[in-house]
Amino acid sequence: MNFKSIEFFQYRCFMDGILTFGEKDEDDRSINLIIAENGGGKTELLFAFPWVLYDFDFSTLSTKEATPYSLNSEIYRKLLTSSNGCVDACWVEIKFFHDMNTYTLKKIETYDKVEGHPTIQSKVKKELSVKLESGVTNPPITDQKCIDKILNEMIPRKVLNGIIFDGERMQKLASSDERSVDGVKGVIFDVTNQEKIEYLLDVIKTVEDNINKDIAKAKRGTGSRKIDIFTNKIQSLECNITNNKRLFENAERELNVCKSTLDDISLQLKKYDEIKELESKRIEAEKNLKRILGEIEDSVDHFNIELNLSGFALVIDEILKDAQGIIESFDVPKGLNVQAVDSILKKGKCICGEELSHEKITTLCSLREFLPPDNVNSALLEQIDSLKNNKENSRVRLNQYRSHIKKLDLEKTKLDGEITFYRSQISLSKIGDSKELEAKRSELYSRKAELTTLINRLPDEINADTIEANSYRSDKDALIVKAEISEKLAVKWKFINKTKKATEQLRDDLQKMALQKINENLKKSYREITASSEIGRDVHLVHTIERPGIKYRVVNYYVESVLNYYHNANWEILCTKYGLDFNNLSDSQKEELAILENAVGKSTGQSKVVAIPFAKAILDYSCSKKEDEIQGEKMYPFLIDAPFGDLSGDNLRNSAKKLHSFSNQVILMISPDSYNMVKDYIEPYVRSTVKLTKAASKNESIIGVE
Repeated sequence: MNFKSIEFFQYRCFMDGILTFGEKDEDDRSINLIIAENGGGKTELLFAFPWVLYDFDFSTLSTKEATPYSLNSEIYRKLLTSSNGCVDACWVEIKFFHDMNTYTLKKIETYDKVEGHPTIQSKVKKELSVKLESGVTNPPITDQKCIDKILNEMIPRKVLNGIIFDGERMQKLASSDERSVDGVKGVIFDVTNQEKIEYLLDVIKTVEDNINKDIAKAKRGTGSRKIDIFTNKIQSLECNITNNKRLFENAERELNVCKSTLDDISLQLKKYDEIKELESKRIEAEKNLKRILGEIEDSVDHFNIELNLSGFALVIDEILKDAQGIIESFDVPKGLNVQAVDSILKKGKCICGEELSHEKITTLCSLREFLPPDNVNSALLEQIDSLKNNKENSRVRLNQYRSHIKKLDLEKTKLDGEITFYRSQISLSKIGDSKELEAKRSELYSRKAELTTLINRLPDEINADTIEANSYRSDKDALIVKAEISEKLAVKWKFINKTKKATEQLRDDLQKMALQKINENLKKSYREITASSEIGRDVHLVHTIERPGIKYRVVNYYVESVLNYYHNANWEILCTKYGLDFNNLSDSQKEELAILENAVGKSTGQSKVVAIPFAKAILDYSCSKKEDEIQGEKMYPFLIDAPFGDLSGDNLRNSAKKLHSFSNQVILMISPDSYNMVKDYIEPYVRSTVKLTKAASKNESIIGVE
């Protein structure tokens, strides 16, 4: 799939104009270059693509919160002051090529000044027409669901988050940015044909429901009632699982919106000089509070582990005293053990030099049966001493953890007070809309806490329900064998049950294979592009630890630090921290735990150095040949805005040199100054060049071909 053109009418800063794009030619030129000064429309152009294809929330873009609509802002403001009934519109049209067909998608948004409404009302309409390879053009499709279905087969919505990057988002990538997670999920979903697998599972469920109805109608023996009970329980649990998964996804989505809105509120408050210092102090205090809470959590985990492992030693004084008394009452001479007797028997003489008689040998042999292999008293006393020492050591460690927790708790209380003070000062301010913003922030904090609790709870509930449903399935299998129903019906149930398990396993295996391969691609791309790897730095996509906020995180780390940590890690403590089963901990999970515990921070430039290989890893995987017939090969274009800012040295040169190889079609948006820095590496691979020029004293950019 590749883009052929994009055309505008009254869309944000583009009043009119068209840009055309090419794909890789015989000279390996794949880059479509868009040059514009800062504020010239690069970001507006970048996000026009997702807006047309699906939708886009403009309020999520920093510095563009004041214009969260698609219509040109000057026209929008004129409409606000116009008479009721006035209407205006904007549209964007993109043409793209896929499987020998040319698609034209046009999105029109109409704005209407309606009487009785405080805001402008808008309506969206889409049209999709397809020109077939034969040259025949089908009538335009206007049904939204039908359009989305067609688009989803070519470039699913989530895939956009893996192929569209702007400078700001590149900085957020390594913090497990939700859109990056969607990018990974989207590519995997598309390439591994997950939609078809999910459709197959829906079909299997329908067949299973029909078989359950047939079983319910059949004449059966005493087990019939239990089969009905198990069927109802399985259906109820699977309904809960589906609902909880949907609830989890919605909660994650809402939590991301909460976080984004909180960031926006902070940015808006910083616009006021009088509040800027208070807001900066609040941010710093919250940053420190987050660190303190993490330390408290770690210390409590260590305290609990110590208590579980050695806590018993604190309460066994009486037992040790009794044991010591028993040993002293039944004393065995020190050194008298099996080895001592064997030594005498081997020599054939007593320690006094006298030859051993047959009677003495018999006595010594019988003595062997009553002696310990080692000195039992010494062994027992040594154990008692060890337990006493362990008790004291454990007491010291527990007191240290307790003292540290109390100290951290005092720091937490102090920081809570500081944050409350800063927020109250901001809310009391009469500058601008600071009071309203702070009130909104309070609401969002409360909702964020609720969503976080829900997100942490739901995976455990889903897992527990899944285990219980599988258990009922096994019980139902056993009952169906015994029940008096036709063998044909029993075989149908067994077959559909096994088919469901096999299909679910296939889905999970394909996801694991895809994640593993993307992670390998990420490491390879990182080594090719970054100079940091020369000093032992590496990157990893977390994919074996199933925990919200952890899985899909892109982590930077130093290889030597992880290796050293791995050999001395307390896996039990780490399993408690990350919610893993210690008894089933895999080597891959151990490696990822060690990486997470040794993650290093990133500067703005380092975050971009991670983002560029990340994008290449996704694109390389999507277009690679797969070992099985289920996974497909998908060619996506790559769109990127301002990728080279904050990069220098080898990181800058290597990124620029490799960019043309990311895809058969690269759409690069860049400022003139940045382009001059990398021109020698980019220019040989430029397919087309367009310049965007900002009009004087207007919110308008003019499209011109160079």
